[in-house]
Amino acid sequence: MKTLYKKADALLFSSKLETWGLPISESKNFHLPMILADLPYAYETLGNYSKVNFFKYNDPINLSQKIKDARSIGKTWNVI
Repeated sequence: MKTLYKKADALLFSSKLETWGLPISESKNFHLPMILADLPYAYETLGNYSKVNFFKYNDPINLSQKIKDARSIGKTWNVI
């Protein structure tokens, strides 16, 4: 798994039903930017972390915009 995280540029985690998002914790350890569902588990798992953008979990248009915003930085992301 370390190899995947080292190759990744970001994490997109859109789960609606989580109690603990392990990929969030792992991505945080690798200092990856994240796009996460705007749900309580994501905030609880994330803690204090600034490289994150939340999307409305039931709004695919909002998610699409967050992805576009992230990609507009000028880099193609390898998302895990």
